[in-house]
Amino acid sequence: MTRSAPRPTGPLRVLVAVLLGCLVLLGVAAPARADATDHLQVAVLSEIDTLNPWLATTPAAEMILRQQYERVVGRGISNELVPGLASQWSTSADGRVWTYTFPAGRVWSDGEPLTAQDAEWTLRALAEDPVLRKAHEGLLSGIGGIEAPDATTLVITMVEPQAANPAADLVVLPEHVLSGADLGDPSTLTSVGSGPFVPVDDDVAAAVGSGSPVELIANQHFWRGPAALPGLDFVPQTDSAAAVEALVAGEVDFVSPLSAEQFDSLAGRTDIGTHVGTGRSYTSLVINPGVADAEDVPFGDGSEALRDPLVRQAVQWSIAQDALIRDALQGYGEAGLTLIPPVYPDFTGLSEGSEPFAFDLARAGELLDQAGYLRGDDGLRLGLDGQPLSFRLLIDSEDPTQTMIAEQVTSGLDALGIGVETEALATADLAERVNAGEYDLHIGNQSVGADPDHEMLINTCDARRSSDGEGISEANYCNSEFDQLYAEQHTTVDPAARADLVRQAFTIAYFDGVIRPLYYPQQLSAYRSDRFTGFQPQPAEGGMIAYQNSYWGFYSVAPVQPDSGPGEVVPAPSIQRLRIAVLLLAVVAAVAVVGAAVIVVRRRRRKPSRTLE
Repeated sequence: MTRSAPRPTGPLRVLVAVLLGCLVLLGVAAPARADATDHLQVAVLSEIDTLNPWLATTPAAEMILRQQYERVVGRGISNELVPGLASQWSTSADGRVWTYTFPAGRVWSDGEPLTAQDAEWTLRALAEDPVLRKAHEGLLSGIGGIEAPDATTLVITMVEPQAANPAADLVVLPEHVLSGADLGDPSTLTSVGSGPFVPVDDDVAAAVGSGSPVELIANQHFWRGPAALPGLDFVPQTDSAAAVEALVAGEVDFVSPLSAEQFDSLAGRTDIGTHVGTGRSYTSLVINPGVADAEDVPFGDGSEALRDPLVRQAVQWSIAQDALIRDALQGYGEAGLTLIPPVYPDFTGLSEGSEPFAFDLARAGELLDQAGYLRGDDGLRLGLDGQPLSFRLLIDSEDPTQTMIAEQVTSGLDALGIGVETEALATADLAERVNAGEYDLHIGNQSVGADPDHEMLINTCDARRSSDGEGISEANYCNSEFDQLYAEQHTTVDPAARADLVRQAFTIAYFDGVIRPLYYPQQLSAYRSDRFTGFQPQPAEGGMIAYQNSYWGFYSVAPVQPDSGPGEVVPAPSIQRLRIAVLLLAVVAAVAVVGAAVIVVRRRRRKPSRTLE
């Protein structure tokens, strides 16, 4: 007769039950593949252009890739540098040699070892591919040498000292999978990754752009531990209105960003939670100053008047930012200043003593008079050629907020006697016109990373685009003094001194009046609180959930347990710390219960003593 293993009884059964419950809390029992209804369904509102991490440019693609790939040096919940693939790093005294330690325990999602040699291979492959080298010239041009002398050590030698960690946010690809592949081809993809979630298979990765959901599953080999969720599905939506309908119907679980009207319409629901987060982007009015490429060859047909900095500054004084935030954002935003959002307090703001632009039509008029653009008898400003002064404003027809911005900009310029012709274009057509320099004004949107180096780089003279769109410049801005400050901050290792140089540079750009941040929008998000909880903002206090500089927003999410009440956003400390605390308390409680039970049992089993008479 076959005997089954004995089942735990009494106190032991209590202890086992508690420990099993703790394992569920920690996500240890998450399956490698689960039914899609167990996945968090994330609405995607922009194109997913590719899941090749070195070529992806759209916000949705970058959000997905944050989940698939851990960085060599990552970003913590407060945007600070934290261990990623590398557990530690050091810099030589002269700031040129950076050494990174890859611990032996790091593995790819397929179980293969993840080593420093993968990082060396990735960087060498980037440098050797002409397409990728051009796209990432800012990173690669500063590197003088790459070496992985063993599996745990990566050494990056810079051409000159560098303040920013060169491996911060650096993606490493699996050499054992992609060796010999064309990394400069957007269709070169793999489901193997190093982050908390990875594509379920290569077919899903290759289907990007088809409109089908991109299904990710929890990486059981993720070095921080498997996520509590079995997976994430990124589900394309036609627009935010369709996404909200899908959220209400339970077809998706998370939507961001939302308009103020959509966000407010969801308030008070018991099945849907909402979150207001400080974003890391700005919306700007971009002025054509007479664009030229990196060789100073002019192109485009921008207004001659806007080449005068006095006219550009007059435009700035005509903008009513408070009214714009009230009408376009319903108050969900902050007045724009420099190109660094306030979510990065070390680098945001103007240099001390600088007077920011404000809404002052009288001052704007004085600047126009000074520049020679006087009012005619009919009150209209006349150009230097004697014709009425008028500007073309291009906006994105797919972004309703830009229509409201156009109305505010038009109102201010009209009060100054300047005509405005607004033209709404599809996103692709707008980009084509802007790249060709065929505009006077247009509305721009830009996300900014945690280190200011890249935002400065894309506004240097050498970064300017050519007439065919080649280049990385945001607005073909060029100022030699800005470039000098960029170079100086790039090699300044003292944090306070570097921050001061960054503010000086962006103060110069601010008063040049080419890119004027109108506002820093808050990120408005909504989620099915009846199904999921634990969304971790970045930063922890009032930060954003989606489109972070890392993966925390979704890595921390867990399914709502029955009868536990609605889900919520996790305040600092993160849900991972809460899970650990719950685990410790549960174990302590279990031990106490078992200990007490054992004492009782022992007393019951002990025979009573007899008194001899």
